[in-house]
Amino acid sequence: MIKPQPKTYQCPSCNWQKTVAPKSDALSPLDYFEECPKCGNNNLETLSASSIDVVANKIKDLFK
Repeated sequence: MIKPQPKTYQCPSCNWQKTVAPKSDALSPLDYFEECPKCGNNNLETLSASSIDVVANKIKDLFK
């Protein structure tokens, strides 16, 4: 088992962005995106997430 690397998904149409850091190789629907949940665009850009992106995402999730 290999833990996947964190990824940042970005929508070029509406600028939506989400960083995900899966906890294991068993991915849940919340660990990846095939289309933008905001506008429905299915041409998302997928980038390797930086450590800062991962920490910022965890902080955002704490305040939801």
